[in-house]
Amino acid sequence: MNIPRWRLYLNAFICLLGILFALPNLFSNQVLEKMPSWFPKEKIPLGLDLQGGSHLVLEMDTKVIKKSYYEYLANSVQEILSKQKIEVKIPDITGDEDVLTLKASESIDGSSGYKIKNIEQGLDISFANDNSEINIKIPEDRLKMKYDESLTKTIEIIQKRIDPQGTKELSVQKNGLTRVILQMPGIQDPEYVKAMLGRTAKMTFHIVDDKLPELVEGDRIHSTFTSVYLPMSAKGSAGKRYIAVKKRSLVNGANLIDAYATIDRDGCDAVHFKFNSLGADEFAVATKRNVGKRLAIVLDNQVITAPNIQNAITGGEGVITGNFTLQEATDLAILLKSGALPAPLTTIEEKTVGPDLGADSIRAGIIATVIAIIVIMAFMLIEYRTFGIAADIALIFNLIFLIASLSCFKFTLTLPGIAGIALTLGMAVDANVLINERIREEIRRGTKVLAAIEFGYSKAIRTIFDSNLTTVFGAIALYIFGSGSVRGFAVTLTLGIGISMFTAISLTKCVKSLYFANKKSNEIIIP
Repeated sequence: MNIPRWRLYLNAFICLLGILFALPNLFSNQVLEKMPSWFPKEKIPLGLDLQGGSHLVLEMDTKVIKKSYYEYLANSVQEILSKQKIEVKIPDITGDEDVLTLKASESIDGSSGYKIKNIEQGLDISFANDNSEINIKIPEDRLKMKYDESLTKTIEIIQKRIDPQGTKELSVQKNGLTRVILQMPGIQDPEYVKAMLGRTAKMTFHIVDDKLPELVEGDRIHSTFTSVYLPMSAKGSAGKRYIAVKKRSLVNGANLIDAYATIDRDGCDAVHFKFNSLGADEFAVATKRNVGKRLAIVLDNQVITAPNIQNAITGGEGVITGNFTLQEATDLAILLKSGALPAPLTTIEEKTVGPDLGADSIRAGIIATVIAIIVIMAFMLIEYRTFGIAADIALIFNLIFLIASLSCFKFTLTLPGIAGIALTLGMAVDANVLINERIREEIRRGTKVLAAIEFGYSKAIRTIFDSNLTTVFGAIALYIFGSGSVRGFAVTLTLGIGISMFTAISLTKCVKSLYFANKKSNEIIIP
């Protein structure tokens, strides 16, 4: 029981810190505003079922999905026939077509025709005009499958954009083939959310066509067979300058794996991006072939920046500059990292919703929790006497630390989260029961009290660690494969397990050490 003083002081400091960060939850926002600047202001954010929030119904633009699919098929046909040196004329695709007609410069032989018909299964592809005309029709069931795939991807991207850490308890659900229902707890003004979802965030890299002059607003904006004019904007909004870029992109953002806000060489806010190995190879080849030319970074058909390529970029990383503010750079990084939406989203319904649970239900839940804690503390005190006091102190601080952690990290608390808290409190008591029972066993064997306490902790730690570790594995699986309130349960459970390990092993041992410091062996009450 000889515990170093530094460990006692460290435990005392951690306890005071936990109390400090848990205190804001006892005060109203008005009271917190009057507190000194050093006093923490973070409170536990409540979920939609406890405090209400915003409700949005978003609709996916299916014409864009259909257009992208037709463009992919047309490019595939063009790639097949280019090997035969046959040119293919692709009409302007709008997404309204029932049948896409491609015209080849000459007749297509049987081998190429077979490859075209087998681009994808389930398509209706036919040939006309002596095999020089290709008609592609996408069946309705194929389109529905494509819409469903796109909607699933859209839901994943929405969650990444609005809740990158997975702690805000978002509810994102499909509504038919083209709509998404989004519920956001605590958000009464969803304008920022709509702004984040209003951008497709499709990033591409194009070579600037320096043969065409730069245009300004008011000039006739046109395009050529190989190039198109796009607005030049430092912040992603339409500007007054237009530059011509090659229509064919060198690299796109599909292989982007990371993006974050950073500071460039001039001390300005910027966005750092990184490709995976495939994207890095494509980027290296593209920049190597175009050294000395300008590379336009295009986001949603707007040029963010167009620097000169001074040498091949082989690391698969780069920096986007554009006179950003820190918030703009952070938002852009989130957009790029979450990926491009398959199609733009339109808000068709917006409303503010109240909590599913009334104030009476919440109050009843708090009362039930308090009663449960009192009963547990009474049982520990009766069963283990002096040692039960140490366990009760650990239980109280377990709850304090959990509240403080949820407040600091702004983890949203919902009804399943409360269930996770209740479960972790029970597990915290379980650890103390294991330790005390181990101590009892040692005393029954004739071991002296202080030695029995030391043995009890050393032998119980392995069991406590193993049992908690298996629970953590389950919580990790819930967090990875779950969503919404399921993730909230996993977060509170994992936090509670880590905290209970500290309170049951370190904190209770320090409490017992202080209690036994001036006690003789015959004065110690055996549990």
